[in-house]
Amino acid sequence: TKAMYVATMAFYAVRQAAAIRTAHLLGAGRDARRAIGRQALLVASALGLTAAAVLLAGAPWIMRAFGSDGAVAGAGALYLRCVGPYLLLLACFIALGGVFEGSGASPALARVTACGVAVQLTLAYGMSGWGLPGICLAMGLSMAVQCAAIAPLYRRTAH
Repeated sequence: TKAMYVATMAFYAVRQAAAIRTAHLLGAGRDARRAIGRQALLVASALGLTAAAVLLAGAPWIMRAFGSDGAVAGAGALYLRCVGPYLLLLACFIALGGVFEGSGASPALARVTACGVAVQLTLAYGMSGWGLPGICLAMGLSMAVQCAAIAPLYRRTAH
């Protein structure tokens, strides 16, 4: 999880920038939520793809760098390799959340997140028989559901 913290902190940096820019422009009487959202999604997608690629290619070395070896390193490397699609979706969800946060629409985002947690727990329980790849699949599917839920909310924002 330490390796994922590095990636997610980059996603949250994009979220903060989007929130600040959205609030600033709305306060100045200009509604640029759609444009800011597109920019945030572009940057977050690039970060998410980069993180997924680095974790896929470097999983064993990353685990060793954090002091793991043997079976623990093997399981950790498998996790880091499987979590890539989740990270890409997470990057986009987090970054776009900045637009909602900056425009005062955080309650909608909180509801989507809460429902996403329930979906993830349910899927993880159901897919736990597939082992670690099943858990990673549950994470990815849950994040896909959250992204699908937030998309219409984003599309309803002003142009």
